[in-house]
Amino acid sequence: MEYPIPPKEILYPLYSVHKLRRPFSLIGKGLNLESLYNKNEVLYKIFSKERKFETNPRIAEIPLTLYYLGKYKISPPAKILDVGYLESLLPYFLSSIGFDCIGIDIREQKIIIKGAEIKTYQQDICKFSPEIKFDAVTCISTLEHIGLGYGDEMGNSKDKEALNKIYQLLKPLGLLFLSVPMSEKFRVIENFERHYSLKKFSDLITSSGFKILERKYIIKNCDFWKVSEDFPQLQKEDTFVGFFVLKKVEK
Repeated sequence: MEYPIPPKEILYPLYSVHKLRRPFSLIGKGLNLESLYNKNEVLYKIFSKERKFETNPRIAEIPLTLYYLGKYKISPPAKILDVGYLESLLPYFLSSIGFDCIGIDIREQKIIIKGAEIKTYQQDICKFSPEIKFDAVTCISTLEHIGLGYGDEMGNSKDKEALNKIYQLLKPLGLLFLSVPMSEKFRVIENFERHYSLKKFSDLITSSGFKILERKYIIKNCDFWKVSEDFPQLQKEDTFVGFFVLKKVEK
């Protein structure tokens, strides 16, 4: 059984995974080691085993975001908000080519890049109220964690609340670039993330005032991730990443 190591040690788009130590493999079956680390670093080290490198889905998510920004003619110096910016270097990429970027994350800042022209906020996206509106928002593999114990308020409907807030922060007809883990059936891994079924996700998006313009599916192939046009054929517990370009429409 493998789990990502805590975000503070991740170097995107590569990351380490570890296995449970053999004596604890049965005791710890289903254990969320990332959550355990946040609560007790000593127990985390006891349970964890060897590590290896794999690619993170960002290896496909970031190029897709850049491609669709160009396709929909969002160009510098457009204002872009990146939600959960500590999980990728995307806002720094965007800033480097002239976009006016703001990053927001509920967690304490771990990434400091001197000279990068982005403003950052440590705040719950649901409570974020800047004085400006954004041409686009990027929310890459973040929505599924909101409200599940990352330092914000707990709540099963916090993902919808976050989408409603993003809707308010966008200019008319603004775009949202969003990716989430998906599976055949909707499920919640406690203190970690949600896996959305296609129906659950579609209902969530529609009720929040967005229209899907583009969709891609990012599927893991061994230790790598590849983009597919087609909804994958799934086994019962298979997961993959859905990437979506969403447009704000009038409710």
